[in-house]
Amino acid sequence: MVMHWRRTREPGWKWKAALNGVGAIATGIVSILQVVTKFIEGAWIVVLIIPLIILLLRKIHQHYTQFASEVKFSGQSPITPLHHTVVVPVNGITKASAGALVYATTISDEVVAVYVEVDKRVTARMEADWEEWDIGVPLVVIPSPYRSVLRPLVEYVENLRMVTPGELVTIVVPEIVPKKWWEHLLHNKTAFYIRTAFLFKPNVVVTTVPFLLGHAYRLRDLIEHDDQVEEGPDDSSEAA
Repeated sequence: MVMHWRRTREPGWKWKAALNGVGAIATGIVSILQVVTKFIEGAWIVVLIIPLIILLLRKIHQHYTQFASEVKFSGQSPITPLHHTVVVPVNGITKASAGALVYATTISDEVVAVYVEVDKRVTARMEADWEEWDIGVPLVVIPSPYRSVLRPLVEYVENLRMVTPGELVTIVVPEIVPKKWWEHLLHNKTAFYIRTAFLFKPNVVVTTVPFLLGHAYRLRDLIEHDDQVEEGPDDSSEAA
């Protein structure tokens, strides 16, 4: 409080500072006497804990000060154009991966599907099916000798960022969402692991496209249409 009155210098601050100073001195003397006389009986705990609490509070205050300084926006910052590549990890041709690819093409013209190779025989079949599907999105096969899916994907994205300075990479992860809560236990958490792996990577955005099991209706089933429109010309002539 003495420092507060010295800083604000409000009317009558001198006697208020003197009063608080006397109180601080008296409190300090009593605290010292208590620590000296009761040190062995447990006062040492106070001597240890109070400095630690003060240090912790100072660290927290320092963090918030630094955080506010880093996120503060001052002036006008030019918008630098970035090359945007969208990477879609796929493990097969499924409705979930198809939905993720459709979303990826809406946010960038540079879309690539990435398949991590665990078994070469499965890879050959995957490449053949992908070529037959022919959706205009290239398929990149990354070998994984240790059967790890996450590490090869991270290395591939890191190489993209190193080749082009300022490269912005968006990873669109297809995520299957089961209909019942207990069914979550039967599926892996690849989408969660991918989000965690790229959490601290600069210029990398991870987004998921959920595929809800049991709720994937076709659009044509939701559109009300007139049955007479589907009648052919022969049927209409016969009716006339």
